[in-house]
Amino acid sequence: MPILLLYALPVVLLLFLFRGGSKKAKLDDFFTGGSEQINKESGNTYQTPTITQTKAKSLAEALHLEMGGFVSSEKKLIDMLRPLNESDYIMVFDAFGIRGYDTIFNSGGGLLWSDDFDLTQWLTHEIDSKDGKAFLKKQFPKFF
Repeated sequence: MPILLLYALPVVLLLFLFRGGSKKAKLDDFFTGGSEQINKESGNTYQTPTITQTKAKSLAEALHLEMGGFVSSEKKLIDMLRPLNESDYIMVFDAFGIRGYDTIFNSGGGLLWSDDFDLTQWLTHEIDSKDGKAFLKKQFPKFF
């Protein structure tokens, strides 16, 4: 029995460390240049982004810091998202990437029980009031 545990433990650890593979969203296709953005697959048009890549990364980190603790302020999250259009949201979404979310305590990832979520999934778990959900649907209808 101890020999079985000796071989099983490294396998379990490797599966835990390398689970999920790459789940990076394919949002780069939304940007084709010019004043209006066109999704190559669907042909839908989008507004021109109003923020830079640096601002998108900074905002992604600020959102993560706000949502990562045990208590987050829905008002702060909405205030951070309010000035964005959908193209800006795509840039922040891409900068946020996939991060572990603790579905048990609704916070940043726990060591053993976190799920890999994108920004939309994080926000869906963090903003749960009726008004907050209505804001997200109105501001970013293609995502919420």
